[in-house]
Amino acid sequence: MSAIRKTETQPVEVPSVEAPSVEAGPVETRPAEALLAVVLSAMGAELKALALRNERLQLLIGQLLSDAGPDANLPPSVYELQEIDRATQIADNLAAFTEELARQAGPDWAVDMDRALASVTLRDLAVRLADEPRGGGDAGAGDGDCSFF
Repeated sequence: MSAIRKTETQPVEVPSVEAPSVEAGPVETRPAEALLAVVLSAMGAELKALALRNERLQLLIGQLLSDAGPDANLPPSVYELQEIDRATQIADNLAAFTEELARQAGPDWAVDMDRALASVTLRDLAVRLADEPRGGGDAGAGDGDCSFF
């Protein structure tokens, strides 16, 4: 069965985020089928939230480097962190692209959410994507299933 088918330098205040608990297992609130435009819209919101997280991370790294001062003995690899800027731009562009696809999707195109969500390994993200088609999700909720602090 096809996955898509036609149917009816200043101090930066970085907010602390409490890491969600790690839980594995299926997302039980997901609909079996959802409108493609709605799913694409949810994906666009997640990508936009990712771009904003990356932007906050960039500001924090900039502040840390600024605090270290010009005489700091930083390894050259620190400057590789500029890749975060590129990742932010990519996420933002993918968000705009996905949102445009959502606007263009036919009003009766549907996707198999079970198959689509089976590839999502972050439980909180899967829950938001599954919940969004019913009007629930929050693209800014949670940070994922990984925490280093």
